[in-house]
Amino acid sequence: MTGGSEHHKEAIAALAEREYSRSGDEYTRAAWRRLADPRDDLGPFDSDEKGWVGRGVQSLVTAALAYRVAGDTARATRRAVQGVAIARDLGTTADHPAQSACFTEFVGDLRAAAGLDGVTDAYQSAEQAYREAGDSIDSPQTWGTTPLFEAASGTIKQLARGPANGEIAVKWEDLHGADPGSPGDFLAARGVYKRQRFASLVDTAVSDGYLAAPRGTTEYDNSNHRCPQCGSNDVNWAGGNVLCMRCSTPAERRWVSADRYGRSISSTRIRTFWTTEHAFPARSRYLSVHFLNGRAVSMDDINTWVVLQEAILIPTSGNLGSRTGQG
Repeated sequence: MTGGSEHHKEAIAALAEREYSRSGDEYTRAAWRRLADPRDDLGPFDSDEKGWVGRGVQSLVTAALAYRVAGDTARATRRAVQGVAIARDLGTTADHPAQSACFTEFVGDLRAAAGLDGVTDAYQSAEQAYREAGDSIDSPQTWGTTPLFEAASGTIKQLARGPANGEIAVKWEDLHGADPGSPGDFLAARGVYKRQRFASLVDTAVSDGYLAAPRGTTEYDNSNHRCPQCGSNDVNWAGGNVLCMRCSTPAERRWVSADRYGRSISSTRIRTFWTTEHAFPARSRYLSVHFLNGRAVSMDDINTWVVLQEAILIPTSGNLGSRTGQG
């Protein structure tokens, strides 16, 4: 993986384990990688209308948040100070005034994340910069969906998931104006909204001692997974991690066990299951059968009787006699 993806994955995994200091470390490592090499063959100071380097700044914002929730205010402050310096520098080299304004918006995020002074001033500066850039903006919606702007909106969306039971609590229309025909005001609404909500959401996360994982691909009422903490089977696939959509705890895989006759026995967590002296009859077809230890063994067209000393586990999405997914 490139561009800090492996560290981003580990940062989210640490959030799920409530190891916020470790998450801050991994977000920091992701930031450094993303800032150095935003994309393959793309440097941080190269001309880039999409603004991929913004993902690195976002990782510094989230690192500061993770340290704050962990109670490590000193490290949160250092990440924010670093991020402010980087965002200001990148703003001076950006291709377009709208991008420069977005980096100013990041300054507000960083200050709010670390609990520093100057949050309101930073967001008001971003609002003014957006309005001044208005005449040069043809399509504010297009700018708002570039990686730079999505990175700048990602952290507040992540923060808001915590007190909202994992749901989407900050939407596109919350962050943007009602009239794209006034491009400056349309984008300046981002600063207005954050000025009203970002710091209070940070305070809630710090007070609760809980920072939710970012929302990735989600599914309600998933039959293959269950949260061991809250019992929900609503799933969030985030950064390569399979998490509970509600409380960001790692989701557990649900299994179906098969007895010696091929009958399915459903259970969410099977600790021990022994086969009897009877095994599978000859020429039964069981493909990609998963054992308790996680090994996948292909038994296509079994010609002999076998006695298994471990439970035979098949993912709930699979059926006997057909190939199943990985467990």
